[in-house]
Amino acid sequence: MHNEYFREVGIKSNVRGYFLDHLIKGEEGGTLVYHDFIVKVIPDAIISMDPFLSSLMGLFPFRSCLLIMEPLSCYNWHTDPTRGAGVNMLVSAEGDPCLFKGEALSGNADKITVLDYKPDTYYVLNTQNDHMVVNARSIPRLTFSLEFFKDRNNKILSYSEINQGIYEIESSLMVSSRTPEKLTSVRNQIC
Repeated sequence: MHNEYFREVGIKSNVRGYFLDHLIKGEEGGTLVYHDFIVKVIPDAIISMDPFLSSLMGLFPFRSCLLIMEPLSCYNWHTDPTRGAGVNMLVSAEGDPCLFKGEALSGNADKITVLDYKPDTYYVLNTQNDHMVVNARSIPRLTFSLEFFKDRNNKILSYSEINQGIYEIESSLMVSSRTPEKLTSVRNQIC
């Protein structure tokens, strides 16, 4: 799915379990508070184990972390002040969706677009649109999140710039993951 608010990345994560291990074992670095979230920084060694994240790091350098959201809490409507787009993945086994505010209806009512996270799936988020997260569960909500460094001109990378780069990575990884046998099979089906 792709819209003005978010896009599902076509390559699944293979490191979700490592994120959880890293959090539980407390390896490398502690927790800190960042934009009112408790965060646990993800080491580059884990990032390098995932083909998508490793390729993305080569194209657009970033820092990443686990966002730990308190039980029975919400992170109210906001836009992100330090990023134009980000990439997130729900790490918890279950979690409430991310909501994006759409057009105003009347009074205090607005349309919304709902991002229901799928397991092991990365999403590009347009964080310049109003969005919010509610954790209506009695356990912490864990989300992998990355923040891109600014470009060479000290400009925040936009949602469209990030998406264009990710399309290139998806194409590259999907082609390189096909064996000659799979390519022959696909060619035979077409011809």
